[in-house]
This record gives sequence, C-alpha cells and structure tokens, in this order.
Amino acid sequence: DKLKKQRDVSPAAEKVYRPAWLLGVLLLILTCLALVRAFFYPAFMRIVQGYYNERVLAQISKEDNVLTSWPYIFLYIIFSLSLGLFGIIYFSAKEDMLFLTFNNFIRLSGFIGLLFVAKLLLIRFISIIFEAEKLARDYITVLYVVYFNSMLFLIPLLIFAVFLPFLYLDYLLVFLVVCTVFLFSY
Repeated sequence: DKLKKQRDVSPAAEKVYRPAWLLGVLLLILTCLALVRAFFYPAFMRIVQGYYNERVLAQISKEDNVLTSWPYIFLYIIFSLSLGLFGIIYFSAKEDMLFLTFNNFIRLSGFIGLLFVAKLLLIRFISIIFEAEKLARDYITVLYVVYFNSMLFLIPLLIFAVFLPFLYLDYLLVFLVVCTVFLFSY
C-alpha cells in the first residue's frame, strides 16, 4: 500500500479528444463513396482502371461530358470533403485545437473545391485561347483520374487520422504526399 501511494499514476501523455462530428463526417464520406461505387459501378471502375490502362484513359478522354457526369461530380465532392477533413485535422493538430470546428471544415472543403474548379476552368479558358481543346481535355481527364485515385489512398489515411494520436499525422502526411507524387509521376 505504501508503494502504491508513492507511484505516479497519471498518464505519460495527455489524451486529446476529438469532436464527435469528425466521426460523423468520416462515416458520411465512406457512405457516399460506397454509394457512388454501388450506383455508378462502371464509371467508378473506369476511373480506377483508367489510371493503369491507357486505352481506358483514352476512352474516358474522348467523352467530353466528364465535367457534367454525375459520378464525377459526386467523386469530386467526396474528394473535396476528404481533403478538407484531412487538412482541418492536420492544421488543428499543428496549430490550435480550437480550429477543429465543423464550420472551419465546411469552409476549407468549399475552398478546396472552388480552387480545383477554378483550376479546371482556367485550363479550359487557356485551351480556348490557344486552340488546344483536345490537349486540355486529355490533361483534365488525367487530373480527374489522378485526383480520384489519390482520394482512394486518402480515405484509409483519414481513418487513421481520426483515430490515431496526433503524433502520427506527420507520417500520414508524408505518406500521402509520396503516394500523390508517385501517382502524378506514373
């Protein structure tokens, strides 16, 4: 009994609790991804196969309705939300835990979505000016395929980011960057 009283029983590191909405958003992203895969299975598989097969990529590129196709729009929204969720978790872990709010998540995800839409519109605009519509269409198709395949790498990292201690976020970020660079370089 005397030894028990002398021991320090406090934990070595303070456990950081995350808000409950993180788990809800993560489940929403996973559910939406599952629904897109279930309802738009051929388009979803073409996106995955388009990264590895040039013939499938050329077939996707020939279809000019990529910007208005429902699976691509849904995947784009899921990509923006998942990248926004990872960003908000990472920034709040490194800077200030008070930054981890649902409103900041929505703002960051919306900003990411608008940034990528602006990039695609700028590419379309430049392609019209320089009369390189086919080249721009091919480039935008490659961007879609790389973004959506990098999202498939990001989803497991999001699960780890939500449940692991913040100490591991730097490793997850490095792994995500390496995977994305590899996807772009391939």
